[in-house]
Amino acid sequence: RIYLFGGKIGDTYPTTGDPSVSTTDAFVSDQIFEFNQQADTITAKNARLPEPLAHSSAAPATDKDGNKIFIFGGMDQFGQATNSIISYNPKASDDNRAVTRLAKTLRSPRGYLAAVPLDANKIRVIGGETTMGRWDVVEDYDALSHTVTPRPPLPATVGALSQMGRSLEDKILVGGIMNSPANNPNTMIFPQGDIYYIPGGAIA
Repeated sequence: RIYLFGGKIGDTYPTTGDPSVSTTDAFVSDQIFEFNQQADTITAKNARLPEPLAHSSAAPATDKDGNKIFIFGGMDQFGQATNSIISYNPKASDDNRAVTRLAKTLRSPRGYLAAVPLDANKIRVIGGETTMGRWDVVEDYDALSHTVTPRPPLPATVGALSQMGRSLEDKILVGGIMNSPANNPNTMIFPQGDIYYIPGGAIA
C-alpha cells in the first residue's frame, strides 16, 4: 500500500495580463489516502492529520508498538513551515486514534524536506525550505527512542536543498532545488525535480 498525507488542492493562476498578479484557488488538506496497487484503488481514510499540511515528507519505521509511518514537517494552511513529527498506524482502527502528533519535534520548522529510512528504526531527514529560504539541515529520527539527533549539514558543494530523497541499498539519492546560480555546474547534480532509480537490467 502507498499512503498520501495532506497536500495542496487547487492552483494559482494569473488573473490579469500582469504575471505578477495572480489568484490562488487552493486549500491545504488534512486527508489521508491509501493506494492499493493490486486492486488499483484509492481510498480516503477516516483518520485525518492533526492539521492541514502540504509539502511534508513521510517514511516508514518501527517503534516499540510496531510498524508506523512518520510524517515530518510541512507547510500549514497559512504557508508557514512546521516542525511537527506525526505518526500514522495503517493497521489501527481507521479513526483519529491511528494518528498521533509526537511531543518530539524537528530542530527547525521546514517543508519541502526529504525523509529517507536508514534502517528498521531510523529515518534521516534532509534539507527543507521555509519562507526564509532553503536549509542544509540534516538530522536522524529514532522511532524506538523518539529522539532527533543532529547530523553534519549538507556539504558546501551542495548547499541548502529542498525536495526529495530515496534510499538505495547503502546510498541515498537526493534531488531537488538548490540555492546555486543556474550557471553553477553543481546544480546539474541536483536538478529541480525528481531523480529516479532505473535498474541496470531494465529494458526501455
